[in-house]
Amino acid sequence: MSMVRSIELVLPKDAVYLAGSNLKGQVILTLNSTLVDPMVKVELVGRGYVEWNEEIGASRDYSREVICNNKADYVHKTKTFPVQDNWLSAGSHTFDFHFNLPPRLPSTFSSKTGHISYFIQASCMGREHILAKKRTYLLIQGTSDFHPDQSFQVPRGRWGGGERGPRELPGCQQLPSPEDSQKVATNQARN
Repeated sequence: MSMVRSIELVLPKDAVYLAGSNLKGQVILTLNSTLVDPMVKVELVGRGYVEWNEEIGASRDYSREVICNNKADYVHKTKTFPVQDNWLSAGSHTFDFHFNLPPRLPSTFSSKTGHISYFIQASCMGREHILAKKRTYLLIQGTSDFHPDQSFQVPRGRWGGGERGPRELPGCQQLPSPEDSQKVATNQARN
């Protein structure tokens, strides 16, 4: 019989966390018998992964497949809970935790070429062996740093600009307005 009956993570149900916000929860560890020298911890992990087949122009060598991939770690925080007198008795034990999410996290995302995922993982170890582990996935919504008073973030083009009027980008050809397109079509019909 295992010493650990169960390990559970208690978090708000169906919560969506904003980047930069606080995440609070509990780890509930239920033991069948006394556990000496335990390590109980909780981790916040955020990772991204992308993979695609590389196309190498018209002269592609179809005899071999080129697969490109990349991965990133966005957050990895760990909290190890102190255990008084270095032992836990049989029964349930509750450990409270909180993490501050970094302010510039990308949103949770999944597609056929990649994903960004976040999870909370609780674990209980005894003498360097993992006795129990529980993982719960989180929904994270990234936030924008949009500041309308910064001129580089003002919409550009002939129809943008708002109060400042149309903005022209140096060295860039602007798209014609619908009125200009109508004038060109009328002139071409006359010729």
